[in-house]
Amino acid sequence: MQKSLLVVTALGALALGGCASTPKETAPVPAPVDTTPTVASLCSSAEKVLFNCLVGSENKTLSICASSDLSASTGYLQYRYGVSQGALDLSLPANLTNTQAAFKLVGGALSFSNGTTNSYQVNDTGVQTFWSKAPERNRTLSCTSAVTNNLSSLSGIVQ
Repeated sequence: MQKSLLVVTALGALALGGCASTPKETAPVPAPVDTTPTVASLCSSAEKVLFNCLVGSENKTLSICASSDLSASTGYLQYRYGVSQGALDLSLPANLTNTQAAFKLVGGALSFSNGTTNSYQVNDTGVQTFWSKAPERNRTLSCTSAVTNNLSSLSGIVQ
């Protein structure tokens, strides 16, 4: 009887040992890689980047920059377009006083003008320019890089 008990105990141990499994190590699944190119903004390190992307085939940057103290009554907001902070083709408005009045936020798009002949509309895909005296020059510059879009933060700050 002791022999059969010993055999049964040995068989039970084998059976339990066979059922137990050690966790298998699996290779970690790599996170998807975003291959969309990013671009440095035209804003200074002391400013907030409200919008930024590379546009068109000219590899120029479009940025909407704001002072860190921007509110409905303080600070400034400015559209910038160019190759780098030191090589801007355009910055609007030129005067950084009461800039909030120059911009309108409608349906997620920011609109403004140069004060005379051109108006601009920045949205999540790029910028559209409208020339009142030369409509044939109207154009759309689409973003060709990753887009930073914080324009919704202007609600209550601009018209």
